[in-house]
Amino acid sequence: MPGKNQILVVEDDPDLLRLFRLGLAAKLSEFEVLHASDGDTALRLAREMRPALILLDILLPGDLDGIEVCRQVRADPALSGVSVIMVSGLTDINTRRKALEAGATDYWTKPLSPRELPDRVRAVMKRKPASAVRPAPAGPSAEPVSNPAPAPASARLTSRPGLDSAVQSLGKIFSQLEPDDWKEIQTLAEVRLEHKKRKAPE
Repeated sequence: MPGKNQILVVEDDPDLLRLFRLGLAAKLSEFEVLHASDGDTALRLAREMRPALILLDILLPGDLDGIEVCRQVRADPALSGVSVIMVSGLTDINTRRKALEAGATDYWTKPLSPRELPDRVRAVMKRKPASAVRPAPAGPSAEPVSNPAPAPASARLTSRPGLDSAVQSLGKIFSQLEPDDWKEIQTLAEVRLEHKKRKAPE
């Protein structure tokens, strides 16, 4: 598969680009890091190389900003398996909403720690795209697939190891959130839900 060991970094700031390269090289030496400093070049490289991941700035020189690049990447069937992470110093909710509506996999805010970057990238790379899920066999020769009734909620909850500690940790985080934080979480959830509805088959 072309580009499976490539990461495209789209960043016009040379100092930030150097930090990205150093951070990725430290723990992800198996990946080749490509670079583009404007939207047109980024889109061309994405189509030619089909990298596994694109780290995409929003404010770029030229006719295409990062959000438009993301939108065009998502519109290209050949790039359906490419993860696109928006990386920007813009923290307002409207920009986040536009990025997610354009199809961004995630939205990271600058500055990013060179030590933290490889771990976050590796976590994204481990996610399986939806297209990687193997469909159930079809046709007369296929064995029938039974659909047992779902287990009771209590059984599902107790079957997850470490759930109690996870709930306690989440409770501590939630208790520290301000009203504005809850509003932002709700808005982002609504945007992601709407994006999933649009992608779902009719």
